[in-house]
This record gives sequence, structure tokens and C-alpha cells, in this order.
Amino acid sequence: VSDWYGPFLSNSVEEFHIDPWSNWLSETGTPLAFPYGYVMWIMFIPTSLLTEVFDLPINWGYGTTLVISDITI
Repeated sequence: VSDWYGPFLSNSVEEFHIDPWSNWLSETGTPLAFPYGYVMWIMFIPTSLLTEVFDLPINWGYGTTLVISDITI
């Protein structure tokens, strides 16, 4: 999470683009950082925004999304 998912999601929140992958790659990010589609990205955005607003580690937002997804499934 700290090496790939977290930085990608932080970048998505800080510099919102409709195509976050192109923006990430243009900033020398690796394509392995978030190899999922828009549905997964949209699921992670709300908690990523909350971690940004409350100045919390992005890992917390990532984990919260996974826990919520597990509970709803």
C-alpha cells in the first residue's frame, strides 16, 4: 500500500483528473501502482478524500474501504 496504491490514490485526490492513470504515469509513476479500473478507483476515492481532509495516512482510507467492502459482501 505504501509503495503503490497509497501514492496513486493520494495523487488522484490531490490532482483530480478523469483519467488518473495517465496523470500518474506522466509524473513517472509505475503502471503497477493501481492496475484496476474505474469501479475500483471510484470505490477508493471517498475514503481517500476523507484521509486528505483530516490529514490521516492514506493507508487508513485504503484499509477502511477494504473493510467496508468485506462487510457489504
